[in-house]
Amino acid sequence: GTNGVPTSDGWIPSFEKILREHGNDDLDIYFAGGSNVVPRMFSDLMIDQLFAMLAFLFVSLFMWIQLGSVFLTICGMLQIIGSFILTLATWKLLGNNSFTFMHALVVYIILGIGADNTFVFADAWKQSRILPVAVGSLARRLQVSISRAANAMIVTSATTCAAFLFTAMTDLPVIATFGSFSAVVVGWNLLLVLTWFPAAVLVHERYFVQLFGGCCAARLCGCCCRVCVHQWGLERRPATEKVQAVGTLGMIQAVPVDESATSSQRCLGKREDKQDPDAKVQDQGKKEDLRIIERFFRNILFRFLEVRVVQVFVVIGFAALAITGVAMASSQVKLTTKSNTENFLKSGNYLQDTINIWLGTSDAFQSNDWDIKQYGSFCFGIDTADPIDRSGTDPLAQGEVLNMGKPNFNGEDLNNEAAQTAIVEACDRMGQLPSVAKHEESGEPETFCFMKDFKRYKEARSETFPVPSSTLVAELEAWRNDINCEGQGCYKNREETGVTQGRRDPSYYDDRTGYIAENGEMKFIFVSANLTLGYWEQHLDIITPEYTEWRDAADEVSKSLPITVMGLTNRLDWIAIMNALVKGVKTGVPASLGIAFIVLLLATANWRIASAATLSIMGVMASFFISFTASNWTLGMYECQFVQLTVGLAVDYVVHLAHAYNESTALTREDKMRDSLTKMGVSVFSGAVSTLGASMFLFICQFNVFYLYGSFIFFVILWSLVWALLFFPVLMMNVGPEGTSGDIKILRSLYDRIF
Repeated sequence: GTNGVPTSDGWIPSFEKILREHGNDDLDIYFAGGSNVVPRMFSDLMIDQLFAMLAFLFVSLFMWIQLGSVFLTICGMLQIIGSFILTLATWKLLGNNSFTFMHALVVYIILGIGADNTFVFADAWKQSRILPVAVGSLARRLQVSISRAANAMIVTSATTCAAFLFTAMTDLPVIATFGSFSAVVVGWNLLLVLTWFPAAVLVHERYFVQLFGGCCAARLCGCCCRVCVHQWGLERRPATEKVQAVGTLGMIQAVPVDESATSSQRCLGKREDKQDPDAKVQDQGKKEDLRIIERFFRNILFRFLEVRVVQVFVVIGFAALAITGVAMASSQVKLTTKSNTENFLKSGNYLQDTINIWLGTSDAFQSNDWDIKQYGSFCFGIDTADPIDRSGTDPLAQGEVLNMGKPNFNGEDLNNEAAQTAIVEACDRMGQLPSVAKHEESGEPETFCFMKDFKRYKEARSETFPVPSSTLVAELEAWRNDINCEGQGCYKNREETGVTQGRRDPSYYDDRTGYIAENGEMKFIFVSANLTLGYWEQHLDIITPEYTEWRDAADEVSKSLPITVMGLTNRLDWIAIMNALVKGVKTGVPASLGIAFIVLLLATANWRIASAATLSIMGVMASFFISFTASNWTLGMYECQFVQLTVGLAVDYVVHLAHAYNESTALTREDKMRDSLTKMGVSVFSGAVSTLGASMFLFICQFNVFYLYGSFIFFVILWSLVWALLFFPVLMMNVGPEGTSGDIKILRSLYDRIF
């Protein structure tokens, strides 16, 4: 294909055709190379991006169905996209120059949260048409709608942001900035849904619904007349009572319609019927007041859940579910990483299978003895307590060696003769470690120690070792440049028998042993040995003991020799990363739950509501780990990162219902819960469906990061919906507060004064 991208008539499809013709059930044929892997991976990435666009399309279509308006759908999607763009600008203004692949995944989070917030305000606006305080004035109606929606959205956004912000405390910059970035996106979306979208709804009401009327508005909305009339309260009137709604920001007045008007004018509706508003509010359960889904939550789901037998089964069933989830999380969800390297693509993907064979991680073809190996090192001259000075560096910058920091040297004299002898002895002890690989032919340890080779070089010429400290660096440079060297210990020579020669990689030796010198003074020395474990082994239970062996051996050498040694393996970076991720899982999830409880406590000023909501969120997390185990996942790099963010996604729906319960003016806990389901049930359901639908498109993606991310979002949202609509209502109908029960008096009195 052009520029390396596969096309239908390119050479890659031609190769694939040949393989299909010659392969069979007993023979799988793979072909690989730089010219194949890169374009094929790029092709898979482009296809995955197409599925990502389909997720946007699904949310847009569902939003259109729920809102009944193309205009409002466009405004709602612009609000979601705008919050991401504004976050990028804010991120840059705050001095953050990094934007990683992880940050781009926040788009899928804000798709669900943004759609949920949009539905909350739209539903508040639709429901406000039957409230007495909002009758007759768009200004008052807008004020009531913003007040109701803002209270709900601020509470949920605060809990979500708090859970995301906690990840900023993790030791890994990528995770920390991802959580912070997500919190900023949620904050911007909250601001836009309280400013931009209400303005859009007001424009829609004045210029689409009232000015043009029923059928005209329906055509401009992009939906059938009946749906638009039902969604926005444009109820038909008998022919003898036809009126035309003329909207101003103040009052709404009815103007008789001319019988000779056009068909579109004859289809005009009204804003309010003649029924007394107070009577209408008292009769909210009637069909003409509530939409179908609102009637479902109020009259069907609530009545089902208030049956005592159902409540018993719900409590027992969800308790068993939570206990099972906790047991699985503590026993079967191992806090270790996967064996071998993380796969970029799904298992079974042709390209991934090819890469696994190429890297030697395939079950069919294991690594050969000649393959490159991991190694451990003894380091001299480094400050073991604080080895690296990272001040002034950007840990997220990529491809810049200087951003790794500067070594902190301990100032020991590595030039003196005692240090030279000690380094050679340390090399001998290093070769005796059980984890060191042995040469297949000679059986000698595969060690790399320039000081030991330098000693052999000197002794082969009957020269003295150790050398004077003042000439050590100069003599080492002479040894490295002696291409006429013969015999033992040559660095390199014309016969290609030097210690650095005879290898596929010319830098193999220098990568494993060397030194840093300034003005003839040794600052840092390192020596290494190849390890027996496979190159791609990454399981913490296996590689951590290997590192521990080297660290302890270095400590023993430091005690017996006049020199300080630091031992490590070149898998230490992976161990540090995974330990930080595992620590984040162990501490992040409980801490995020605690933060959610505190935010709920402050928002509701009622400890019973906050406790019930937090208990439900804990149930969501426990149930999620059932899905985690059933999917045969283990805590690899991607999984650890995503688990830390699940609490931020799990809080929304329960918090919506908890807030609505707290705001209800009903007297009994049953009536409060019925009001909560009626007012917020449709928003919870709509938000969940939009997020679930968007995440399902990621299941089809070939890249593991997309697939896992979509799976995590799907299962967290699914369990959140189940616990919010079944367990939480039953819990509140039995232990929810009535009157001032559970109120924190100081907070309640403070809120009464403010609001």
